[in-house]
Amino acid sequence: GIFRAEHATNAQFVWSATAAGFASGSAQEFYPGSEYVQWVAADGYNRYPSTSWEEVDDIFTPFYSWAVATRKPLLVSEGGSTTDPANPMRLRDWLVSAERWVVSHTRIRAWVYNDALSPTGFDFRVTSSTGLPALRVTSVVLGRPPPGFGCVGGDLPPPGWRAYCPGGL
Repeated sequence: GIFRAEHATNAQFVWSATAAGFASGSAQEFYPGSEYVQWVAADGYNRYPSTSWEEVDDIFTPFYSWAVATRKPLLVSEGGSTTDPANPMRLRDWLVSAERWVVSHTRIRAWVYNDALSPTGFDFRVTSSTGLPALRVTSVVLGRPPPGFGCVGGDLPPPGWRAYCPGGL
């Protein structure tokens, strides 16, 4: 391939599917195989109120349950939650539960939080006084990158994104 031809020996490949695809069983059929990827990832969101409120465990556990068998480092390549206008503290609680989920799912090496307004209008930004302290707490715990993997640097993450990889910077 082009990477070998260009002697790009420091590239790593991430295979990422939607967390919902793992829950439905459709994502797994597209996995190219362990010989082609170094990381396995999923992206998932709580898009309340367009859906019912979704907890982190409900969003990402089907991905984790399948992906641990690959024996690859695992990554939440995108994740986020909207705020519940009727209960702004719910976002803080969601972020705290994200921290707990990652701590209890030790194969997850990093989580990239999409701190942005999506092109379809979902606001995943953590700007409220109720969400920001939890986000700071979460940033301290999330991420266990292997040696040599830098989660933040250069153009990663893109503007509006926060990559949490303490100890790997």
